[in-house]
Amino acid sequence: MHTVRTPIGVRETSGDLYTRLAVLGGDAAVATLDLLAGGHAVLQPQDATQATFATKIKKEHGLVDWTKSAQDIDRLVRAYTPWPGARAVIHEVELGVLEVEPCEQPAEAKAAPGTCTLTKAGPVVSCGTGALRLVRVKPAGKGAMDGAAWARGLR
Repeated sequence: MHTVRTPIGVRETSGDLYTRLAVLGGDAAVATLDLLAGGHAVLQPQDATQATFATKIKKEHGLVDWTKSAQDIDRLVRAYTPWPGARAVIHEVELGVLEVEPCEQPAEAKAAPGTCTLTKAGPVVSCGTGALRLVRVKPAGKGAMDGAAWARGLR
């Protein structure tokens, strides 16, 4: 039996992981075929008690709920990047959220979840618990941009 394990990086997105697993899976398939061809493969049936099922991912699953914790929203953004993508409404504008970073909540930002405060490091959004800095965003109809650049363009 040929088993390959790999850790998931702390800041890794699902797209990053997919790319890494594609390479690892290809290498594992070649190694397994070599074992089969050489008659050295040890076959092991899948343990049905360890199998899990995932529901189909829909676009609406990527909608950010700012009442959740900063940690949960950070994970959601990384899980749904690149598809279906995380989306949020900030200042009545729908925005693709490509990358966030947990940060200290400025004193003036200790407001209701979803409140966006401009700081020197960029826009910081209050969450149910904690805060997130918008690192990269994608406004509707535009390309990806730095969160601070997006915030400077708000009217």
